[in-house]
Amino acid sequence: MKKILIILTALTLASCGQSKEEKLISDYVQTFGDSKIDANFKMKNLEKLNDITAKDSLAILKSYFEEKKNNKISQFQESIDSNKERLEKYTKDLSETNPNNTSIVELYQKYIDEAKSEIERNEKNIELYQTDCKGTFLEPVIIAITDYENQGDKVLYTKYKASYSVNNPMLNNTKQEFEREFYINADKTKVVKATE
Repeated sequence: MKKILIILTALTLASCGQSKEEKLISDYVQTFGDSKIDANFKMKNLEKLNDITAKDSLAILKSYFEEKKNNKISQFQESIDSNKERLEKYTKDLSETNPNNTSIVELYQKYIDEAKSEIERNEKNIELYQTDCKGTFLEPVIIAITDYENQGDKVLYTKYKASYSVNNPMLNNTKQEFEREFYINADKTKVVKATE
């Protein structure tokens, strides 16, 4: 009988402890920069919402990539169109200028060369964004897309909804209650992000 009582007591105490997820959220909420504080964190409710797989992230990332890529290509095309208009105008102006007026001829030639250079630069940029985006802000996105394609249905994060209270040290330890969503990595080693 005594052994059963000891086992039941141990099980009760073990079940009262924080889950791994609660501990991660508690640490996340009570960390400011590199400093940890004791804000008297109390979890009221923790609900698992869903798992986020590589396939889910892939769809979002591909959509983001296409949108950003198309925006950049549109910007480059607008610049090309504008510079083609400038090139046409300055070429016409140059043809109508007295060749003996060297300073004006040189000025128009400079404008023509600049417009041609801008057109060429933007055409190369369009080509770059239509291929591998190497060296652009989208290169890491392509790398992530390839990585997610190789991971398939692997769970990357789990999304939780947490209701909790803390004592805010900035407000004389006034007790505040929050409800936020937290994304915890698949290994359950850290909170990746949280909603505000």
